[in-house]
Parts: sequence; C-alpha cells; structure tokens
Amino acid sequence: MKDVRRTLASFLLLIAGIVRSGTADAQVRTSEYEAEKLRLAKAASEAEMTLLEGLELAEPFGRPVSGSFRNEGGSVRLIIYVKKGESVYRVQPRHRGKKPQVAEVTDPHEYSDAYADAAAMVHATKSLRQAVQESLQGDVSLVATAVVPRSSGRHSSAEVTIFDGRVVKRVAVPL
Repeated sequence: MKDVRRTLASFLLLIAGIVRSGTADAQVRTSEYEAEKLRLAKAASEAEMTLLEGLELAEPFGRPVSGSFRNEGGSVRLIIYVKKGESVYRVQPRHRGKKPQVAEVTDPHEYSDAYADAAAMVHATKSLRQAVQESLQGDVSLVATAVVPRSSGRHSSAEVTIFDGRVVKRVAVPL
C-alpha cells in the first residue's frame, strides 16, 4: 500500500511540475508579446505621422476599414486598409506632404482579413477616424497605435489601441 501511495505522490508531483512549467512558459510568451507591443507603441509614438493623420490621408482612396503601426523589417510602418467597391487597398503613408503608397490587396489572407474588417463596418455610423479622435479625447500625450472594427449583430464598434507613454491599452468606441 505504501508503494502505491509513493507512486501516486510521485505522479502528482510530476503533473504539478509539468503544469507549473507550462504556466511559466505561457507567462514568458505573454510577457514577450507584451514587450513587443510596448516596443511597437514606443516606436509609433516617435513616428513622423500619427494613425489619425494616416486615416485622414487614406480616405480619398476608399473607406478606411482598419489601420495600425507594424514592425516590418526592423522599421515601423503605418498601414491603413481601405475598401472601395469590392476592392481592398493597402495605403502606406510615408511622409507628410508626400503621396502615400497605394496597392490593391491580392494576398488571399490579407484580403480576407481586410474584407472581414469591412464587413464589421457595415452598420457603422461613424468613421474609424472619428473613433480614434473620440478615444484620444484631445489628450496630446496619448498615441493611437491601431484601430480595428468589431461587430456584434447590428452594432459596430472600434477597438482602438492607445499608448500613454507607459502602458498599452485598448478602448472600445461605438461606431
């Protein structure tokens, strides 16, 4: 009977160790993800153009359906997706006063993501630019790093990611 108890105790300790190890591994992955989000937000706060300016610059090319700063090849870029008719375009503002780079989205995954964002905007009565303006509330110390529409039934909202210089947080704004 003692051998069975010892075996059971050893087994339970082994399981506890595996669970603890898996939790620690998940925490490391989460903290790495959070650190990357923070690095991206800091870089976006130093970018020449804001998300709000990028959304405004993209509007002549179609209805903005999402926008975010991304780390591509070691540099931070602002990318706005717009929908015009059945086409989806990627608008990359470069510098103030210069024409942005505009390309039709042909990658199936990129297209389906942008099209899903466009579908979430169907019942929206406000633009993403207005949602970002509302989320910032005129506070110049806040930096919007991303805006993505969400839909629940007939209600649309925008999830705006904001950086206040220390913390990255998400704010939901009704559309």
